[in-house]
Formats: sequence, C-alpha cells, structure tokens
Amino acid sequence: MREGYRLRPFVQEELWAAKIERELTVGTPVLTINQLGCRTGLHEPEIRRAIAWHNAHLDHGGQG
Repeated sequence: MREGYRLRPFVQEELWAAKIERELTVGTPVLTINQLGCRTGLHEPEIRRAIAWHNAHLDHGGQG
C-alpha cells in the first residue's frame, strides 16, 4: 500500500478532503463553511476544491 502511495503524485486537494472528512466525522456537527474553515484551518476556496476533488473520486459502486 505504501509503495502505491509513494509513486502517486501529491494532490493538495486530497489532503484537504481528508482534513474535512475527519472534522465531519468527529465532534459536534459543522453547520457552515466558515465553521468548517475554523476547524480545519482551510479557506473557503480550499474547502470547495477539496469537496470537488472528493466528489470526483467517489467510488460509485464499481462504476468509475
């Protein structure tokens, strides 16, 4: 598994998406992008890019 990740290019949006996912799955619910930004240290454009990256890389049940 490590080798596969080592050979992949670094994608900033993937890191941001992981930070967002962690915040959304622990603690109190996040209601706004501003709250999410405060908790992750990300700015709104970064959050939107991370969400777009995440949505583009969702596993659609083996369809893509």
